[in-house]
Amino acid sequence: MSICGENLPSDGALPSGALTKSTQPIGRSPESNQHIGGTKAQDFIRGDVITYFLDTWEVTLANWMLLLHKTALPKDGIYSVQQMTTAVKALESVIAGEELLPAKFGYLHLINFLDALETPIQLQKDNGQECKRKSAATIAFDQYLAVQGHKGKKNGKDALAYKSEIGRRWKELASPSSLLLLAFSDAAEDFV
Repeated sequence: MSICGENLPSDGALPSGALTKSTQPIGRSPESNQHIGGTKAQDFIRGDVITYFLDTWEVTLANWMLLLHKTALPKDGIYSVQQMTTAVKALESVIAGEELLPAKFGYLHLINFLDALETPIQLQKDNGQECKRKSAATIAFDQYLAVQGHKGKKNGKDALAYKSEIGRRWKELASPSSLLLLAFSDAAEDFV
């Protein structure tokens, strides 16, 4: 068997040192790493990522599924005030660190939730049923803020915009699986 031109023993075992983790560009020493705000890029990944993942994935997955359940919107796009209130409270509770699920999961799902709100709003706009002078994203923001009692308040919009930006960053980092968020260290959380 051959991988990248290297012949492997027939039992598939790799020779000692065949697989190494290298984050160094060719020709650069570890001392010359680029720093981001005093933190090395490799510091963004937990040093004990495999152990941590094995220790926490079941609890994280169960709580992630619970959050998804609490924030699920009907497929027809018609949801009650109670459904919206439950979803917003669940998201805000995770973001505030009040749940077993790390806050970064709340930020990530906030983006998914706002995107899910936008889809039926855009369909309504396309059919002439929604305000044409506002974007679907603005209307989704307004609906989220209304549940919190912040509709029309600048500080509420600013706070939601800030949370959304953090959520977009986590979504980009965690792609393709939200469980990859478990790999990121506290340094990454501070940076995001």
